[in-house]
Amino acid sequence: MQESLVKEPETRTWVAPAYCDLRLGFEVTAYIYVR
Repeated sequence: MQESLVKEPETRTWVAPAYCDLRLGFEVTAYIYVR
């Protein structure tokens, strides 16, 4: 498991921003929905 992280840092750096965008979009949607 650790070898894959060390071997493929590109996927790790790509997943982080995508997750942040998804979470940000979800928070905005929830904020508008509650409002």
